[in-house]
Amino acid sequence: MYLPDSDLNVFLMKEKEGRDWKAEIDIFLEKTRDVHSFEDYLFLINSLPVTKKHWVENEGGEAGFQKWVEGQRKINWHIYRDERGALTWVYPEDDHETEQGTRMDKG
Repeated sequence: MYLPDSDLNVFLMKEKEGRDWKAEIDIFLEKTRDVHSFEDYLFLINSLPVTKKHWVENEGGEAGFQKWVEGQRKINWHIYRDERGALTWVYPEDDHETEQGTRMDKG
């Protein structure tokens, strides 16, 4: 199969981004042990470039991402972490302490 150089470069860049994203997921899940607040979570997102890019794209760009951040800061989240490192964010009024994992926001 023949691809023009520009198409091949796009393909290779996407492949590299996919590999970088997978590597960052492993780091992300490991570092969630340090997340005890939304600010900690935001710091974690900002410390991983591919993760940050993913969040910004999901929110429709930097302005959308900042709007999402401001909305999340208004909530006093209850944060649970499972054995794999995944976080569950629960509204305080919906938390009956039945979530699986360790409660992270209690200091």
